[in-house]
Amino acid sequence: KNRYPVPPMNQLLTIFNGSTIFSKIDLRGAYNLLRIKEGDEHLTAFRTKYGSYEYLVMPFGLTNAPASFQNLVNDIFSDFLDVFVVVYLDDIMVFSSFEEENVKPVTSVLQRLRDNNLFAKASKCVFPASSVEYLGYVVSSDGLKIDSSKEAFNQFQILKEAFTTAPILSHFNPSLPAIVETYASDYALGALLSQVNDSGKNPIAFDSHKLLQAELNYAIHDKELLGIAWALKL
Repeated sequence: KNRYPVPPMNQLLTIFNGSTIFSKIDLRGAYNLLRIKEGDEHLTAFRTKYGSYEYLVMPFGLTNAPASFQNLVNDIFSDFLDVFVVVYLDDIMVFSSFEEENVKPVTSVLQRLRDNNLFAKASKCVFPASSVEYLGYVVSSDGLKIDSSKEAFNQFQILKEAFTTAPILSHFNPSLPAIVETYASDYALGALLSQVNDSGKNPIAFDSHKLLQAELNYAIHDKELLGIAWALKL
């Protein structure tokens, strides 16, 4: 497994201290911009009813995809990092103290992208601004705050309410269809059994499973399949 480190977000966000102007560049296609090493395409082979196929570019979901892509962008911007650029996978932030100082660094970053045949998604780029959404936070000269427009923020509020409200588990009704939902993370599996009646969707049971040492090495899609198999055996 590629152990190249993806930088911790909390460390990246502290680098903006003292900056007032920000430009954000989002790379189009992200992992798909990285070519599979010639001769290794067969390692990505998969079979469908229409035939067998191999990826020519790195697909989403590969175990080494984040590390490989972070290695690529760090190598490309090595002399810019922490000076006026922060890169987290496909999200690039150019920061400066004044607007006039932001133009030249942005130009340098765009030229570096062109030189390496990488492409930005214009609709998701911001040039320049005093406040920019980055990695789930709103970054400005005042500091950081959670982006309240994000679905994750709303879900967090729902989660807080759920933690402070006693859950009511319904009795299983064999005459109703059962819904099994599973979740897989890097370290654990989760499952929810629920049923829908006239009052809506009601939880029946929750369960979780800490991954074994061997299971920790599974690719994310294998962990998701493991979660389904584990939940159906409960």
